[in-house]
Amino acid sequence: IARCLAQRGYDVTCADSGEVAAGAIGETPPDVVVTDVQMPGMDGLDLMNWPRDQELDIPVIVIAGEHIDQGRVGERVAGWNRHRLLQRR
Repeated sequence: IARCLAQRGYDVTCADSGEVAAGAIGETPPDVVVTDVQMPGMDGLDLMNWPRDQELDIPVIVIAGEHIDQGRVGERVAGWNRHRLLQRR
């Protein structure tokens, strides 16, 4: 995803953990955050809430490389006024 976006002229910052991503977001807030659910340390679902907790209005796209339990995800995104879960069948 990062390579495709960069090839199309977008500035892309990559992070190898949720904590590193949160630091980068806090330092230079991006236009959008794209994160995987599974990362070391702070996972993508925790990272999804981080900008909101910091009162930053940044859209977050969370992806998963494998099936995730939508019930577990639903519990972790409580308080969001809207979200959509797309799942490949």
